[in-house]
Amino acid sequence: MQRKFGRGLGYLSLVAQIGAIMVVPVSLGIYVGRLVDLYLGTQFLFTMILLVAGGAGGIVSVYRRVQALVKED
Repeated sequence: MQRKFGRGLGYLSLVAQIGAIMVVPVSLGIYVGRLVDLYLGTQFLFTMILLVAGGAGGIVSVYRRVQALVKED
């Protein structure tokens, strides 16, 4: 019974880690993009550009993390 519980916590940890890997770059992209837009007087140009870049970076990071886990097993 203990083994199943520990395995479930491992999966929960993995899901939380993947979520954080996606949220952090997207949030930073929005924040920095908004600062640049306010500084340059543009509306949402840099916010959108850095949002997409953060999303792409997050996807690549998740892919690399999953590939590393697959190689471990």
